[in-house]
Amino acid sequence: MQAVGVGRVLGIRLPVVAGATFSVVNPMILIASQYGMPAVYGAMLVSGVFGLLIARPFAKLIRFFPPLVSGTLLVVIGVSLVGPGTAMIAGHDTGSPDYASPSHIALAFGVIALVVLFTRVLRGFAGQIGPLLAMGIGLVAAIPMGLVHWDGIGEAGWFGLASPFHFGAPTFPVAAVLSMCVVMLVTLTESTADLIAVGEITGRRPSDADLARGLATDGLRRCSAG
Repeated sequence: MQAVGVGRVLGIRLPVVAGATFSVVNPMILIASQYGMPAVYGAMLVSGVFGLLIARPFAKLIRFFPPLVSGTLLVVIGVSLVGPGTAMIAGHDTGSPDYASPSHIALAFGVIALVVLFTRVLRGFAGQIGPLLAMGIGLVAAIPMGLVHWDGIGEAGWFGLASPFHFGAPTFPVAAVLSMCVVMLVTLTESTADLIAVGEITGRRPSDADLARGLATDGLRRCSAG
């Protein structure tokens, strides 16, 4: 949706790959622990609508995002991912005997080295899928290490449908909704820096209207996540 766009409403029309932000994880955990999962649904839905409504005025703030600011934001986003990334490599249980196993760390750094190698050496389509190739090689290497488990895959169906509101109809506690709307502002700030960076890379700095469509897409994605 970001790359192709939908009319003049959604999509910045740049090669943007938008993953889930970690900024919502802790607020979601706190909301779920206090109000339950239905409150998470409701807070996500309202914050998504909030994001859609403020996308255009928020895009006007692009004048406050010179390269120094957008670059700093991207660095902060990257640093915030160090913790979850380290846990995925070393393990989540610090008391486990194989926590921070040298073989696990070597596998992770080997995949990173392959990503760098493939993106620098390969050209064209092969270079673009370099990270995917590196992860595929890492997956194959992890099989004899006993790190790949296929439990449940054989029993899973070929097709399936998501169950909307699996934990109940959404509820809308005021504290939960306000908290998630604040997080939405953080998400839009992150997205603004990301979109500007992609524009710099591709040689097409996004205009206010471009950013508004891109940020509105983030709001819609939050609604769908709810």
